[in-house]
Amino acid sequence: MCGIAGIYGKGNIKQMTDALIHRGPDGEGFYNNQTVSLGVRRLEIIAIETGNQPIYNEDRTQAIIFNGEIYNYNALRKTLKNKGHLFSTLSDTEIIIHAYEEWDVDCLSHLNGIFAFAIYNKNTKKLFIARDRLGVKPLYWSFVNNNLYFASEIKAILTQYKSSPELTEDFFCFETPLFGKTLFKNINSLLPAHYLIFDGTQIKIKRYWEINIDERYAKRDLSELSDELQELITDSVTLQNHAEVPIGVFISGGLDSTLLTYLSGQKKLFTCSYQTDSVFDEYKYAAFIAKETNAELHTITPTAKEFEAEFKNIIYHLDHPIATASSFSEFMLAKKARGLVKVVLGGQGADELFAGYARYLIYLAKNPLKIKWLKDYSALINFYSKKEQNLTPVEKYFYLIKRGPFPECINHLKPFFQDSVSALNSICLSDIALSLPSLLTMNDRAASAYGLENRTPFLDHRIVEFAFNIPDNFKINRNTTKFILKQASKNLIPKRIINRKDKKGLVTPVNIWLNNELKSWKNNLISKIKKRGFKIDLNNSRGLFDRNLYNLISLEMWFENFFPDYER
Repeated sequence: MCGIAGIYGKGNIKQMTDALIHRGPDGEGFYNNQTVSLGVRRLEIIAIETGNQPIYNEDRTQAIIFNGEIYNYNALRKTLKNKGHLFSTLSDTEIIIHAYEEWDVDCLSHLNGIFAFAIYNKNTKKLFIARDRLGVKPLYWSFVNNNLYFASEIKAILTQYKSSPELTEDFFCFETPLFGKTLFKNINSLLPAHYLIFDGTQIKIKRYWEINIDERYAKRDLSELSDELQELITDSVTLQNHAEVPIGVFISGGLDSTLLTYLSGQKKLFTCSYQTDSVFDEYKYAAFIAKETNAELHTITPTAKEFEAEFKNIIYHLDHPIATASSFSEFMLAKKARGLVKVVLGGQGADELFAGYARYLIYLAKNPLKIKWLKDYSALINFYSKKEQNLTPVEKYFYLIKRGPFPECINHLKPFFQDSVSALNSICLSDIALSLPSLLTMNDRAASAYGLENRTPFLDHRIVEFAFNIPDNFKINRNTTKFILKQASKNLIPKRIINRKDKKGLVTPVNIWLNNELKSWKNNLISKIKKRGFKIDLNNSRGLFDRNLYNLISLEMWFENFFPDYER
C-alpha cells in the first residue's frame, strides 16, 4: 500500500503527499521538472532495501510512481531480461516501467496484480496513468485551470484547490456515485480497467480489459470445472501470499476467508465479535477455524461508543459517505492488525462472482420466504415482494437494491441485462460494476488508514473470467449459493464451514445501536442533515439490514468533514 500523487502543470506536490502520509508511513519520494511533479508515500512490502520510488528506466527518460503489487513480477522479469532489459532493483515497480517500454499500453494485459501507477516520459512529455482491472487500488483525477491533478485519495487533490459538493441522483438511489463520478465537483475516479494519457493538451481515456466469454466452459461438467476453480484460487493465493513482511487474514468464519486461511497457511487471524447481538456474531466459527489451523486469533469486540467516537474519522478516510456499516468493523480490524502484520488477505469479490449474497436467491426463488436460511431477511423479502409483480428482470433487481426515489436510475442497470446474458450473470455483472467499487474503497481505506495493504485473491482476473463463463446452476443450485465454490473447497476446509446456512458476512449491528444507546446522537445528526435542506424518509425499513439510517448519518458526517457550511 502506497499513496501516489501527481501534477501536470502548477501546484504543490508536497502538500498532496502530506495528505497521504497514512498510506505510506515508511518514506517518500519525488520527481520534479518544469512540466510534471510526481510524489509517493511508501509502505514497504517487497524489495524493502531497493524499492524506493520514483524508479526510472535505464536512461532515466521515464519515471514511475506506483501503488499496489504485481504478483507475476518474477515471471515478467525473466521475460523482459530475455528481451534485453536491464534492472537495477528487485522491485515489482521497476517491472512496470520496463514492460511499458517493451509493450507500450499493452503492458497492462501482461500484469497480474492490483495497481494504480503513473509513468512520465520527459522526451515526449506524455503522462500515462492506469488502474487495475477490478479497481482494487484507487486513483482519482481532476483537470482544473489547465492543470491535471491525480492521487490515490481525493483529499490529496483538495489540497490544491477548493472544490464543492456535487450530489447526484445515482448516489441517492444506489448509495454510491457511479461510472467515475465522485461527490466532489470536477474530481473523477479513473474507472477500473482504464488508463488515461495526457500530453499537455488532450486527455485520452480508454478501457483496456473486459470479461471474455469462452465457449469451452459450456461443454465441461461440474467436477472438471470445480477442479479448475480450485487450481485457480490456489495459484492466486500462492502469488498473493508473498511479502517481506508479516501477512494475516481477516476472517469471518465463512467460506471465503476460511478458504484463504487454509490455502495461505497464515497464522495471524483477525475477527469481529458482537456477542450481545447473536444475529450478527460469527465468533464461534472464527474460533473454530483458528483452533483447526493452530493459528492466533485476534478478536475485537467493537461497541456503540467506539462507533460514535470513530465514525467521523472513518468517513474522512473514505472520502465518501459509503453506506455500508461493515466499514466500521473493517476499520477496527485494521486498527487491531496494525503492528502485528503489514499485509492482510480478504475474501472480497467471491460473493459477486459466485452469487453468494442472499439477494441473488431472493431474486431467483419463487417463494423465498419458504427457504429457512432466509428467515432473517423476511423484512427485505416482504418489502421486495410488494414491488416485484409483473416486472421485467431488470426492474425486479432494481426494486430489490434501490434505496432512493429516482426510478430513472434503472437506466444504469439496463446495459447489464441483455438477452445474451443470463439473469444471474446480469445481476452479478451489475454488482461488479455498481456496488463492488465502493466495497473495495472501504477495504482500501481501512487498510491504508493503519499502514496496511489489503489483498483480494478472489479478484484475480482469471477467476473473474472463469466465474462469468460457467452455467448459472453451478453458482446457485437447489437453494445453495456459491455452489461451485463449495464444491471446489470440499477437500480443503471443514464441512462445518461449507455447509453453513447462517452466514452474514462482516456486518455491524448499527441499526440496533442507532435506535437504542445512540438514539440521541443519531437524532442530532438527522436534525443537522434536515437543516441542510434534505427531505428525510425513514419509513422504508428493510429490517435489521436496512441501510437508510446509516446512509443519512454518513452523509451528514461527510459534510462535517469536507463541507461543514453547505446548505441546499
